[in-house]
Amino acid sequence: MKSKLVRDEQNIRTRTNFELFVDCFPGKGITDIDMAVEHDKGRFLFVEVKHPEAVIEIGQKILLDNLVRKPRVTVAVVWGEIDLDTKHPFISYMRHWGVDDIRKQVDIHGFRHWLKRWFAQEWD
Repeated sequence: MKSKLVRDEQNIRTRTNFELFVDCFPGKGITDIDMAVEHDKGRFLFVEVKHPEAVIEIGQKILLDNLVRKPRVTVAVVWGEIDLDTKHPFISYMRHWGVDDIRKQVDIHGFRHWLKRWFAQEWD
C-alpha cells in the first residue's frame, strides 16, 4: 500500500483544474463530490470526505443540503481519513431525504457496514 504522502502528491498532480470552467457558469461556483453511486430505481448516494479540521464551504453545503431534499438521495459527509490502514475513528454525518441528520462515530469498518446497509435497503 502506498504511503499517504505519495497518494496525496499523486492526487494533487492528477486533479482536474475545474477553475478552467468557472466562466461557463456565470454567478455560480463549482464544487466536486468525492463519491457518487446510483443504485437501482434512481437511488443515489453522495459521499464527501473532509480532513478532520476541515469545514464545508458554504457553496458545497448548499449543494449537499439541496441534494438531500430530493427523493431517493442520501448524503454522507465523513471527517477523517478513509484508508483500510487507518485505525482512528472518524465522524460521519449522514442525511437521508425526509430524515433528520444522523451523526455517528465509526471506524472504516463501521462505515463500510453502513454503505452495505444503504445498498441493501429496499426502497419503493
